[in-house]
Amino acid sequence: MLLNPHHESTQNMTGETVTHKSYPLADVQLTITILDLVQQAANSKQLKKGPSEATRDLNRGFSEFVVMAADTEDFEMISHIPFLAEYKNVAYVFCSFKRRIGESILVDFQDVIKKILIMHEVKSFPISDAINRSFKPSSLSTESTQKMIEEAVMPKSYPLADAELTIRILNVVQLAANSKQIKKGPIEVTKALHMDFCEFVVMAADTPDFETIIHIPLLAEDKNVAYVFVPSQEELGRACGVERPVISCSLISTEKSQLRSQIQQLKDVIQKLLI
Repeated sequence: MLLNPHHESTQNMTGETVTHKSYPLADVQLTITILDLVQQAANSKQLKKGPSEATRDLNRGFSEFVVMAADTEDFEMISHIPFLAEYKNVAYVFCSFKRRIGESILVDFQDVIKKILIMHEVKSFPISDAINRSFKPSSLSTESTQKMIEEAVMPKSYPLADAELTIRILNVVQLAANSKQIKKGPIEVTKALHMDFCEFVVMAADTPDFETIIHIPLLAEDKNVAYVFVPSQEELGRACGVERPVISCSLISTEKSQLRSQIQQLKDVIQKLLI
């Protein structure tokens, strides 16, 4: 049975709040069946827990299906997972009882997947067809940046800014950091995208664990937000005003921002790379 709440949020039988984005939502009987299987998978060490591990396994093609808690307080933490699961052709489902996804008798594995897939036939999420592409930080020059580009880069890092554009992007990122108009890290960027705060997103092409950011281009395309890769997480971190590498950041423009014009011009350039 498919539950599809019509309001912004509703409450299940135990009084837990369930967001309308929790689709498809398992009914009580299917929830019990799923959680039984989850417990058996945990006992057999066939389980990965948490948004980061789920994202990583989806990107690596290891997932059979994904179970999420519909009563997750900070829903933005998991809201990218359905998009990524659909892109990877992996079934997913929400269960209402967050406190029981860790508590969970012998059930038919394929039967559970079949039930979830039947639920998906009712509705699917619209997603992109694929993942496809003036302060100047003192340590950067066009030549050194070009060398980083040649050395860095993951083939999935598309679109990748050239040396000149990289310097321009990092310049605006630093100005935005000084004006407190950036969000740093995959979690903050994902939140900003879901909340429609982003002007554009910058990611590092030399990110060591690329699976932690690979969902961002999908989500950015779904939100119609421009995105671009620069070659170095170290330089992106410096531009963000921190002494550690930064693998992703988003720029936020406000009506009173003095950077509005610069951000818009740069956004236009980045959007052309995606065409």
